[in-house]
Amino acid sequence: MSSSTIQPYLILACSSADEPKELIHTVLQSRVCEKNKYCDAVYKFDVPENLKFGSFDSLIRLVDDLSKQDSQVEAVLRRIERQLLELDPNTEFKVVSQRASLSAEEYISKFHWDDAQVPPHQEYSRQPQSVVDEYSEAR
Repeated sequence: MSSSTIQPYLILACSSADEPKELIHTVLQSRVCEKNKYCDAVYKFDVPENLKFGSFDSLIRLVDDLSKQDSQVEAVLRRIERQLLELDPNTEFKVVSQRASLSAEEYISKFHWDDAQVPPHQEYSRQPQSVVDEYSEAR
């Protein structure tokens, strides 16, 4: 049995006022995937460009908080993954979103921002707490 069946993904954000989105995507595809044997594809995320972060200081605090919470959430998910694989080695892992059951790769490649769930006009520093609350309930 492998230690993990869920592939890691690298998620990054970039923008340019001078370059079109398609060009940025093409450059990322060539610089990341063509030079890295572990990269299969570069997907675009459909996220609003006008998210509110508040002040620069609040953005820095948010990054610090998210990095702490990220490791906690990943530890819980890996524990659940390990337990499921012990119960059934043939378990398929799916992401359930908006009443659809998708593989992780399908979810990432078809991701669409849900304005109703995460309003882009709401200051983003409030959003991570809802993720932590859901994580705490699952724990």
